[in-house]
Amino acid sequence: MQPKGIFCISLDFELHWGVFDKQTADASRDYFLNTRRHIDRMLTLFEQYKIRATWATVGALNAKNQSELAEAIALIDAQYSESSYLPSMLLENKVVGANEQDDPLHFANSIIEKIAGTKGQEIGTHTFSHFYTLEPGSTLSAFQRDLALSIKSLQSEGQEVKSLVFPRNQYSDEHLEICAQEGIAVARINPEDWFWQTEAQSKERLNKKVIRTLDHYFILGKDTTFNLNELEKKEGQPLLLPASRFFRPYSTMDKAFGKRKLQRILQEMSHAAKHNKVYHLWWHPHNFSVNPAQSFSDLEIILAHFQTLRDGYKMESHTMGEIADIYTELNG
Repeated sequence: MQPKGIFCISLDFELHWGVFDKQTADASRDYFLNTRRHIDRMLTLFEQYKIRATWATVGALNAKNQSELAEAIALIDAQYSESSYLPSMLLENKVVGANEQDDPLHFANSIIEKIAGTKGQEIGTHTFSHFYTLEPGSTLSAFQRDLALSIKSLQSEGQEVKSLVFPRNQYSDEHLEICAQEGIAVARINPEDWFWQTEAQSKERLNKKVIRTLDHYFILGKDTTFNLNELEKKEGQPLLLPASRFFRPYSTMDKAFGKRKLQRILQEMSHAAKHNKVYHLWWHPHNFSVNPAQSFSDLEIILAHFQTLRDGYKMESHTMGEIADIYTELNG
């Protein structure tokens, strides 16, 4: 059993790459420009409360210009049956600009450098092109090319890339084996409840989405805190690190149910601290562009609560990569 409780935060940093099949760049421009500003504030809070976090970053954001990006996307050669998933369409339709100054929705090298230069922050990968492993037409070889490019690009920031978050949490054993081959030590997965299990987008059922939403306010699933020795680590695969809770952006549901969502998170954190378990909270930085004032207020309450648990129960803050190292130490 691990000696102390652990609080883990992971963030999916993707900007427009995460939604380009659903939202146009023009329609979401202000939303993602605000996201860039919110990241500065998150980093400031993480430094203030001594939070160590993993930023699972879309590798395309680290490209220096359109030419470099186009070369990588051509090399990946994704072949989805659904054309809206193809990253090459962004280039063909002239959605992507020349560089970060010209196009801050698809390039973010300056932000990645700032994250990497902030104490306690880990750069992980969210694949290069926000790759969908389970969509029709997706191939293992294209995934491996994508992942290798993402790792190579992000390593240029001087950090070892060993943590991964699968876009839309899609993966199989074969994809996990490729991750291990490319040096990934740990991958985030969903909680084990049936309504959190992910399929191809076309197979996702509405009742799952409804129950996922309600689960943020009411106890519908199992305890999402866990001991490290409960985790799955198959030979030839990375450690699978479950998420405990998605930090859902403030919405009309919060107005209806008051502080239930925030209280659930605080109670789960306390349970983990008191029982020497892991609590893994995650979100997208762009989620804070919905209701930033309330979202940041809630985040600071969460971080202050961690500070209380650290003082009272010796709870520790660790990145995904650090948890993988602790797991290895505990299990030899």
